[in-house]
Amino acid sequence: MRPENESFNILDVIENDYCVGCGVCTTVDDSPIKILMNENGQYQATIKNDFFNNELISNLNSICPFTNESENEDQIAKRRFSDLPKFNPKIGFYDGLFAGFVAEDRYRKEGSSGGFGSWLCSELLNQNYVDEVIHIKPDEEEKFVFGVSGSVEEIKRGSKSRYYPVEMSEVLEYVRSSDKKFAIVGIPCFIKATHLLSNSNKDFESKILFRIGLVCGHLKSKFYADMLAIKMDYNIQNPYDINFREKLEGKTANRYGTKVSCKTDSGTRSTVRMTNEIFGTKWSYGFFKYNACDYCDDVLAETADITIGDAWLPEYIDDYLGSNIIVSRNKELTSLINVAKKEKRVVVDSPEEAQIIESQAGGFRHRHDGLAYRLHLKDRSGLKRPIKRIKASSTKLNLSRKMIYMLRMKIRKKSFHYFKIALKKSNIDYFDNRMKNWVILHDFASKISLTKIINKLKKIVKWK
Repeated sequence: MRPENESFNILDVIENDYCVGCGVCTTVDDSPIKILMNENGQYQATIKNDFFNNELISNLNSICPFTNESENEDQIAKRRFSDLPKFNPKIGFYDGLFAGFVAEDRYRKEGSSGGFGSWLCSELLNQNYVDEVIHIKPDEEEKFVFGVSGSVEEIKRGSKSRYYPVEMSEVLEYVRSSDKKFAIVGIPCFIKATHLLSNSNKDFESKILFRIGLVCGHLKSKFYADMLAIKMDYNIQNPYDINFREKLEGKTANRYGTKVSCKTDSGTRSTVRMTNEIFGTKWSYGFFKYNACDYCDDVLAETADITIGDAWLPEYIDDYLGSNIIVSRNKELTSLINVAKKEKRVVVDSPEEAQIIESQAGGFRHRHDGLAYRLHLKDRSGLKRPIKRIKASSTKLNLSRKMIYMLRMKIRKKSFHYFKIALKKSNIDYFDNRMKNWVILHDFASKISLTKIINKLKKIVKWK
């Protein structure tokens, strides 16, 4: 077992590929770090000069979500939410649990699922809790960026899930120089990073008042969007728009489409395909996933004031418009939802803890059980890695699950390797043909019990 005080600092994070590209490290005075997109289409911290001293390293360590020197999710949550009445080891502290959708306006129709993300941001603006909301918005040059919205209409234009790399360095500079009050929407590691930043810089603590977390499977490289566009017969050298969650009437909520569009001389060309019919989109395979995502144990954004995700549950899945699960850790936000429920502006149930956990069962398996094994593999190889809340272990999984998690690590790496070759060859079939071999192995491991096979072989050998 690794010692809890083992050093794993900001330089270790960068050198060993544990950076998620959030950008908080750029806010430190005299920071030698810049966030740039690498050859794999991922935002990563890049050292722009060699100016380091002990104080600077210490300041950077304290705000990076993947160093051993920064607070972990439990420490942040206890400091922020320990006065709340309820706690579950997987959900964290909470004040209220909800599942349902927004009934008013077009929030649900225009959102990814039940519409609660955009609706809640709009409520915070309308009721003057905040002046602006920090969230991901479409951008002509970068496709998607972290930006700010000061109106409901702006927020609505930023609705929908964005399976695309983004970073916060620019928007955090805007917050630093502003006197406004903000809410921020982000995935778990980004939300954690803003807490760490607020710890070290009280300007951010006084300005970022609400943190809205999104349930996260993992963060994708830009290669994911490019792969989809290519497979839908678009030239990625030209500008294109993409909607990763196009709702399809007559389908279940989890059988959504991908829509790619581009401007042409005669207008706009758009194509929609069922996402699960496109090879490489199954989330569990982990195509184009950041390595850091395999070493994150926070599924439900435990440090956020409220967490919003998809209600992947039998009782909600049949409605193609989608529904949300919600974990509220803020009494004011719980009250906003309850008041809106009475006014029939939202339709919500009160699910049990088990339902919330079941809605993200695959995520918990991969990020808890799988993480324990990945940490074990790192330790066995003598490789540096961050200390996590989940402890390294090889004893809790059968051989099939171990094989699955090892193959997912291979699939992640191979997806980048073969896609870059396919781009050079201008041949997406090359990518598919190479990756299908790895996927076949993964699916085979998922359907068989290696333990049973080995036990039978042992009996055969013994019999002979």
